[in-house]
Amino acid sequence: MVKIWKWYRRYVKEMIIVFLISIILMLTSIVTPLLIRSLIDEGLYGKKWYVILYIVAFLIVVELTVSCLTYLQEKISTKIKSNIEYFLNNEVFLHSLKIKYKYYIDYSLLKMLNDVLYDIDEMLNISEDGFVTLFITVFRMIGGSVALFYMNWKLSILVIMIIPIKVFLNYQFKKSTYKCSLELKKNNENYNFWFEDVTKGDVDIRLWNLKDIILGEYKKLNKDNIFTFRKKRLLYKKYNCTINCVEKSAIYLIYIIAAHSMLSGRMSVGEIISFVGFSSYLLSPVDVLLHFTMLLKDVEPFMESYQKFMNYDLEDTVKDKAIEIIDEIVKIKFENVSFSLEEFNILDNLSFEIEKGDKVAFIGENGSGKTSCLNLITRLYEKSDGKIFVNDIDIAKIDIENYRNAIGVVCQNVYLFNKTVIENIILDSKSDSDVQIGFFKDNNIFKFVHRLPDTWSTQVGSSGSRLSGGEKQKIALGRVINKNPSLVILDEPTSAYDEESMDDFNRWISKEFNDKIVIIVTHDKKVLDFVNKIFEFKDGKIKTYNKFKKR
Repeated sequence: MVKIWKWYRRYVKEMIIVFLISIILMLTSIVTPLLIRSLIDEGLYGKKWYVILYIVAFLIVVELTVSCLTYLQEKISTKIKSNIEYFLNNEVFLHSLKIKYKYYIDYSLLKMLNDVLYDIDEMLNISEDGFVTLFITVFRMIGGSVALFYMNWKLSILVIMIIPIKVFLNYQFKKSTYKCSLELKKNNENYNFWFEDVTKGDVDIRLWNLKDIILGEYKKLNKDNIFTFRKKRLLYKKYNCTINCVEKSAIYLIYIIAAHSMLSGRMSVGEIISFVGFSSYLLSPVDVLLHFTMLLKDVEPFMESYQKFMNYDLEDTVKDKAIEIIDEIVKIKFENVSFSLEEFNILDNLSFEIEKGDKVAFIGENGSGKTSCLNLITRLYEKSDGKIFVNDIDIAKIDIENYRNAIGVVCQNVYLFNKTVIENIILDSKSDSDVQIGFFKDNNIFKFVHRLPDTWSTQVGSSGSRLSGGEKQKIALGRVINKNPSLVILDEPTSAYDEESMDDFNRWISKEFNDKIVIIVTHDKKVLDFVNKIFEFKDGKIKTYNKFKKR
């Protein structure tokens, strides 16, 4: 509840307007039943046309006022809801880009975002029917209560006695709606996880004729979602029907008591009609309040999930706030570093040192810890034990964005944005595209670009779908060349190259980056001719350490 209120604190001006609207509507809810009583008793039964015309004209003005104010309230409510949605979506997206990489080991960015955006969509049900409406509802209930008590306080007490029954029913139904919300949330998470997995494996689904199996899985997930959603809707319908039945039955009983009062001369016809007709001024607001409490319970699982996501640790969180800034990376040192992922020990007691001018090869079998070591250097992972120093500074004390500005990486699985070739190379740098094209066109590694339909302006497609694996790796290498970092990390940079391209790369790497730190993960033995250090990984340890004279 406190968290929800924080969303509204930035809309103080709008809430003041709502407060004033609430007061005016409260006054109309006091005046209207009294006017109706006078219209019937003095106008109709007294046969006074001037009273009828006067009151009807006044009621029309009141109704127009209420309609205009209600529209204004809806406009304010919609504005607040859309602004809160905009703020939360932006906050969540930014947070997703800043949280530590460990949270993406099991789930991707897309899956996490889909889950939390669904949470926000459900939470905003409160904003739609929430505090703004609540303000007006409370004041209208106060106004209606004053008018009803003025007309007949005994019958008003009978009306109020209906409220505890509604509260009890509300409490019982809230338990069921909470369970439904939990189930819906779980179903949505399962669906997002499955959907992402299937969309990534669309080629294998075709090649292995898995369409029937996938369709069966989809039908089950879809059925679970629809069934739970239907169950929740029917639960709300059952609640509303039950509440309505209780209320109507009570009102009919009040008719009997009111009739007795009229026959004994204690109430007029106008009072009875006004009282019964405007009992909703007291009971309807109670329904809104109870509905709001159901919404709070309904969105509780989504609030908890959203809050859990927003509490994820950020990459740039430094406990002692001693942020260091570096201009370039000239030295990397591991001291007894270990790394575990859940219950798996991946790196065990690594110690090594790399300096400016070193070209280092990481070799070893798949799963031996090479890429995990790179992830520690790039700070995607955090060490479990030991110390890592960069330029003799604790790596955790260096501002992470500043640190990564000094790094250029070619990853095993290259990702290209759905833009042009040159845009994928320069990314967000200030480089002039024409200048960069002139720089790359004489490099044999990039001669494939001239065979593309629009050369450097060719759209690469989603995830680089219009390019081969080797071509994507070359564009990723172009990013590193363009960035000109002090630390170059190449993780299997030539795994998809043909023989000619691999020779071009080896000739190029032997001459370039001599004033930087270069780390290459490779299974290509030819690359070993161009490095001065070789780290062989086996079972999470560096088994051999060969050092040659720097070139």
